[in-house]
Amino acid sequence: MNVRRFINFPVSSNSYLVSNEGFKECVIIDPGSKDVTELISFLDENELRLIGIILTHEHFDHVWGANVLRGRYNAQIACSKRCLQKISIPQNYFNLLYYNDSSSFQIDSVDIITDYTSHVNWVGLNFNFINTPGHSSSSICISVNNALFTGDTVMKGFQPILKKRHEASIEELRNSVNLIFCLFPLDTTVYPGHGDSFLLGEVEEFYKSV
Repeated sequence: MNVRRFINFPVSSNSYLVSNEGFKECVIIDPGSKDVTELISFLDENELRLIGIILTHEHFDHVWGANVLRGRYNAQIACSKRCLQKISIPQNYFNLLYYNDSSSFQIDSVDIITDYTSHVNWVGLNFNFINTPGHSSSSICISVNNALFTGDTVMKGFQPILKKRHEASIEELRNSVNLIFCLFPLDTTVYPGHGDSFLLGEVEEFYKSV
């Protein structure tokens, strides 16, 4: 399995391109840039076909590029049911914040509701879905081999951001983090929504105090 990180813009969240030796297809997790030219150029230059897009939660800096990528490559989008409900509502928060632009953004439909399936097999890899509400009520994590993509649920060097108006919950976050530490060994490589990758054991002490 190969994982390549792209930094989203204008919010510096992470997008991950997951590929596998012997396959010309790939999967992208959290394409959060409004302009996904860099991703498209990489895909086309490396003759990779995007077949799947996974959204860890509904926030703009994790989903912004999904429509463009789906339209170009006819890729399937996977997310939780609550995430679908949230992204189906027109939003303009980041447009207002960064561009003083009142135009709205939304994703009308997805192809795979992760609440209804525990995993999907793409590019010869099992992408396993775990419901992890807390940062958002819609949040999921994705495990693939010894890698865990956590969105904004587990990060290193970042305090958990919890805004009740975005349906965040400290109690749910604690339960989700405890579940992650129960399910995965401490040498699991974590690919977070912000910042560099790390081993799960590196943040064990920090999350005991959350």
